[in-house]
Amino acid sequence: MRADELRSLSLFEGLNDYQLAELIEGGAELRVEPGVELFREGEHADFWWVLLDGAIDLVRRIDREDTVVARMDVPGRWAGGFRAWDEQGVYLATGRGVIAGRVLRVPAGVLRERSNEWFRLLHTSSRGFTTPRA
Repeated sequence: MRADELRSLSLFEGLNDYQLAELIEGGAELRVEPGVELFREGEHADFWWVLLDGAIDLVRRIDREDTVVARMDVPGRWAGGFRAWDEQGVYLATGRGVIAGRVLRVPAGVLRERSNEWFRLLHTSSRGFTTPRA
């Protein structure tokens, strides 16, 4: 994967070539295959999944049925990665391939490190507002 592939996605607007390279280096490009699960509802959201091409259904288990609640079919749509900021973060749905394609999978720890470094002011400000201190 090359930085120019990510640069074309609005999700990554404002990131420079070095930042895109760091994200690529810290992650992995994976194939999306129809019917294959990438992540499962209720499991720890240890990865951030960014769609590059293809399509992924987001499926929730409701009673005894699997129900499609959304579809990631636009490059740049993402899911997961919640453990970058919340150790208890879980996937809110199961990601299942529908149309063959590719995703960028970034470990939540890498996402946390990169976002903390790239957006220090935002990180510092939000911590002050969301984490009360005694």
